[in-house]
Parts: sequence; C-alpha cells; structure tokens
Amino acid sequence: MTNDLKYSLDNARTTLVGILVCVVLLSIAACTTTHPPSQTEAPTPPPANTETAKDFLFLDGIVTPEAVFPDPTARALYEAYPPEALENKWRGYVFVLIQQPGMKTDRHFHIIAVTFAPAGELRQGLGGMTGPEIGSVDFTMRTPDGVYDLRVSEAMLLPDTVTVPEFSPKSTAERLLQRYSQHLNKQPKPLKGVYHSNAIRLEKAGLAAPFIVKIKPWQVNDARITPPATININRKL
Repeated sequence: MTNDLKYSLDNARTTLVGILVCVVLLSIAACTTTHPPSQTEAPTPPPANTETAKDFLFLDGIVTPEAVFPDPTARALYEAYPPEALENKWRGYVFVLIQQPGMKTDRHFHIIAVTFAPAGELRQGLGGMTGPEIGSVDFTMRTPDGVYDLRVSEAMLLPDTVTVPEFSPKSTAERLLQRYSQHLNKQPKPLKGVYHSNAIRLEKAGLAAPFIVKIKPWQVNDARITPPATININRKL
C-alpha cells in the first residue's frame, strides 16, 4: 500500500468516525430535556476487573466539572452525565448545555466530551469536522506516563440567538493532563520485586503466586555478636 493511499484511507476513517460521533452526540442532546440525568444517578457499574476499576476511579478524580469548566458561570450552564465505561477500557465523560431560550429540544445541542483510551488508539493533535450546520473540533494528547490517549471534543448545532462560553479543547486537554500528572505523583510507588528463576518457573506452572515482602531494618543487641572479634583465615572449617 502506498503512503498516499494509506493517508487517504486514514483521513476517510477519521471523517467517518467524526460523523458517527456527531450522530451519537445528537441523540444524547435530543434526550437531554425529556430525560434529564438525575443528580443522584450513579456512574456505570465498575468492571469486574479490579485493576480496570481502580484505573477508572483514578480517571474519575481527574475529569470533574470544575476541571473542564474552571469558570463557575460557564460550569452552571452544563449538565454533567455519569462517567461511561466504554469498550476496550475506554472511559467517557459528557457535559451537555442546558436548554437555552431559542433552542429546539429535538435539534439543537452543545456537547463537551472527554475520552480516555489506551495509548495508540486515537490520532494525536487537532481534528474535527464541519458541515452546513453541525461543527465539531477535538484535540488529542498522550498522557505523560504513556498509558492513555486523552481526547477533548466539542460538538454543536445551535441557533444564532444562543451564545455559549468560549471553549478550547486544546487548553482543556492540557489542563486535564496537568491534573493527571499531579494525581499520578500522589499514587503510592510500587515496590520493586526480586525474581528468582526457580520462583518464575513455579509461577508459570501454576504452583506459586507472587507476594510482597517488606523487611524493616533492625538493631543487633546480642552481646555474643556485637563485641570485636578476630578472624582466623587459616582455620579449616
């Protein structure tokens, strides 16, 4: 496959994904006023995988309304939906503009979406699409530890009479990554393991499992050991 053909196919795939995203976001917006999210509505149940559940809780602490909308006035205009556990360890967050005068419930919307995906699954940098009425823009960055791709998206279809607060997907992504780094630095550092070849063999055979042992330093006080001593290097043992 030539580079030009591969580039064309990548562009076509990106455009198709953008169209599908807009369709999904439009469907969400149509339900915004008829079935508003409850303030007490719980997030999607955590996955059975314990590690994935811990990862999702970590991400949930980063993507908050305060982090996405630092300005309280702008924040008050948006409804935050519960976090969604998407396929392939994706985590999604959606913020929808509350119904404004002049907006038709089955047509108009302004949506901010934040998505975490495993690293390498999202194209980096600026993206989006424009149409006769619908417009969307997104910005994607890699987390500093190389674990996730973070994408912040904005999509809208609004009448001329509705003005929304200025929003920058790029600035928001940078702000969220800064929070990501801060939260990451607060996480307990994993202990370094010492692996014996025989232990690895037993583990692979299903006869043993890894465990963590922490040894604290201690003071030797036994008088039989602590006094000075002379070592006879010529003595045969």
